[in-house]
Amino acid sequence: MKIGIPLSENIIAVRQLLAPSFQHTSLLGIYDCDQNTLETIHLEQNGHSIDFSELLKEHEIKAVISPDFTIMVLKLFKGLKIITFRASDSDVADNIKLFKNGELARYTFVDAAKANCTADACGSCQTLC
Repeated sequence: MKIGIPLSENIIAVRQLLAPSFQHTSLLGIYDCDQNTLETIHLEQNGHSIDFSELLKEHEIKAVISPDFTIMVLKLFKGLKIITFRASDSDVADNIKLFKNGELARYTFVDAAKANCTADACGSCQTLC
């Protein structure tokens, strides 16, 4: 199984850090659970953005881990049948360990709505904020 992870720009560090979200990075980490390897892919080549959904399909990503997701990105992942998980902190190694142990929480549309909500219990998004 392969997991997609948004990486911070500081990939030289021994302990890599997660970027805040997939919208705030130009680096995608792909962790292969079977091989126990982490590959880094630049999301821009020659000044042009790579087709993100095609990249996910090509690399057979089945799950993603990120501190935050927008509703639009969650829709993309849902359409591709990719499971979304909430990062526990910014350390890539810690999150991979938690994922392997089944200890990471799923990230849902309700989580995204609550994270982006600016109204106090208005009810417009049909959640129980």
